[in-house]
Amino acid sequence: MNDNSRTGITVKDAGEYAFKYSKDSAEYEILGGIRYSDRISEMRATRLKKVAEKASKINDKTA
Repeated sequence: MNDNSRTGITVKDAGEYAFKYSKDSAEYEILGGIRYSDRISEMRATRLKKVAEKASKINDKTA
C-alpha cells in the first residue's frame, strides 16, 4: 500500500501537492515531504566542515 501512515495520503497525492505548491513550500513540508532548501548534499556538508576546520586551525595559530 502506498499510504503515508501519518497523513493518509498516497505517493501520487504527494507528487500532485509537490507540483501544485513546489517542493520548497511549507505546504509540502506539512504533508511530510522534505523541503528542497532544507536538503544538503553529503558532499557539500563535507566541504563546509573542512572549511570550518581549516579556519579554526588558522584562528588557533593567530591567537
